[in-house]
Amino acid sequence: YNSAIIGSNGLMSFEVVNATGGCDWEFTDLCPSPNLHVNSIFGVYHDIDPAVCGDASYAILGTSPCRVFVVNFNDICQYSCNSITSSSQIVIYETTNVIEVYVQDKPTCGVWNNGNAVIGIQDASGTSGFVAPGRQTGPWSASNEAWRFTPDGVPNFEVEWFDDQGSIGTGTTVSVCPGEA
Repeated sequence: YNSAIIGSNGLMSFEVVNATGGCDWEFTDLCPSPNLHVNSIFGVYHDIDPAVCGDASYAILGTSPCRVFVVNFNDICQYSCNSITSSSQIVIYETTNVIEVYVQDKPTCGVWNNGNAVIGIQDASGTSGFVAPGRQTGPWSASNEAWRFTPDGVPNFEVEWFDDQGSIGTGTTVSVCPGEA
């Protein structure tokens, strides 16, 4: 993907056709579900209100092909519980497609949407997804934790080894003999 959208309720999605729409706050479905935002990363998806306090921001760090895309949700008020705030981060690594979710603080606002929140990822159809253990849709709190989602399957990269003379091999391992003096 070369485009993404950031949802104001703690998620990011690659469904850029939704860029002018809202970010649903009410949900009870478990991940995966086509009723949740599809093709998305739920960094702590729950009803938060950056219009009241806190902010959401993003940055692209590094140089291609080893860039990192970072989305920050910093001290954002929870909707209907403006006295409590949440802070979390989504990090995506270019080339490896590793996704990390960091949670500094996520208290529960039980008086709104049953306190529902979820940390996970799901595909474009909403039929395949993965959730951090203990972080499925429901009321839960978290502090100072991190989750990593790592691709599993056929690699989409090739490894080639070089020395000052040029290519010396391909694959994830290479045999090297010290040169003669």
